[in-house]
Amino acid sequence: MSSIKLNKRSLIRWKVYIDRARMYIGYIQFFMIGIIFLERFYDIPVTDGGMTLEEFVNEYVWVVLPAFFLLFILSSLIIGFLDTRFGLREEEMRNASTSNPVLREIQADLKDMKSELAEIKESMKLKS
Repeated sequence: MSSIKLNKRSLIRWKVYIDRARMYIGYIQFFMIGIIFLERFYDIPVTDGGMTLEEFVNEYVWVVLPAFFLLFILSSLIIGFLDTRFGLREEEMRNASTSNPVLREIQADLKDMKSELAEIKESMKLKS
């Protein structure tokens, strides 16, 4: 335990690890919500013979589980596509970058470099 350093960098690294784990836990939660959603409809007949969803799942478990998993992957891809299509992530990143002091400093430096470059180009035009 004495080899663990408690400084700002290690605490931030631990926070990143926790955030990444939280992301994966979110996948599991998303899958579990789908299962709970299905359980809500277990008593509804799904076949002409009156077989309920629960009976159907129990009888065809090796078909239903892979199908449910594929449906989960497909719905995740659709949600991710819509998120990208509407630009939600980009806007989120833009807002996060404006509150990040390091990125604000980089943006300010880039603006300074652009203005200096424009001045250099202008002075080159005047000389020729």
